[in-house]
Amino acid sequence: MKFMLGFFNDSSSTQDWAVFLDEVSIATFQLKAKEGSKNWVPVEMKNGDRVRITVSANGDAAADLTLTGSKLVLSSHTPNEWRLDQETGTQYTVYCLLA
Repeated sequence: MKFMLGFFNDSSSTQDWAVFLDEVSIATFQLKAKEGSKNWVPVEMKNGDRVRITVSANGDAAADLTLTGSKLVLSSHTPNEWRLDQETGTQYTVYCLLA
């Protein structure tokens, strides 16, 4: 599955983001409060692949994006801090509320 991934800081603090596809870094950036990433990150995943997303602010949070069949699933130990929205057929945005 090929898609574009965007990111949005839905908190009141600046956040440092790191994105990995199967443990290989594909993006690092900083987002100010209530700011989205300016660029979409192209991702190609096959069933069972994992995108790990980590965010640091006043604390740390991590989430995994996995492909199960044809569906993207976002999971985390802190599920209330994360949200995945499908913007268009091939564009998705990950939101993090970690303050």
